[in-house]
Amino acid sequence: MQPWVRDARPEDAARVVAMIHALGKFERKPPSGATTATFLRDYLGARSWVRCLVAGLEAVPVGFALYHPAYDTNTPSHGLHLLDLFVEAEMRRRGVGKALIGALARRCAAEGGEWLSLHTRTENANARAVYARLGATDLGFRFLSFDDTAFAALAGSGSV
Repeated sequence: MQPWVRDARPEDAARVVAMIHALGKFERKPPSGATTATFLRDYLGARSWVRCLVAGLEAVPVGFALYHPAYDTNTPSHGLHLLDLFVEAEMRRRGVGKALIGALARRCAAEGGEWLSLHTRTENANARAVYARLGATDLGFRFLSFDDTAFAALAGSGSV
C-alpha cells in the first residue's frame, strides 16, 4: 500500500497534536503546549505561521510535516524549511516519511522554490541517515535559538 499525502484539515487537528506531543516526548523536550486550538490558529488560521502536510496508509494520518517558506540570500532563491517531520513508530519504514518529503519537494517546486532545508538534533543519527539516503547534505550549521529570558531581553530592548 502506497502512502497518501495531503494538506492538513481542521478535522486532523487532534491527531496531529497527539503526534506533536509524541515527537516532543521522543526528543525528550518539556511537554508541548500544542493544543487543537493552537493548531487551528497557527497551522490553518488566516495568519498561520507554518503549514502542515499529513500522510497515512489508510484513512487516518500517521505522520506529519510542518514547514514554512524560506529564503537564501546567497543564491538568492526561495525554498521551504521543514520544521518537524514525524511518523508514528509502528508505521515507520513503510514510506510515509519519504512520501511526506517528496510531497514537500513537489509543493516547493510548484510554488517556485528551488530547495528544502531542515535541521535535526545532533543525537538523532537515524533521522540524519534517512535524510542522507534521500540526498540531503549536511551543511555544518548549528541551529541556535533565543528563548525565554534571552528573547524577552532582546524583544524589550528598543524599537523595530
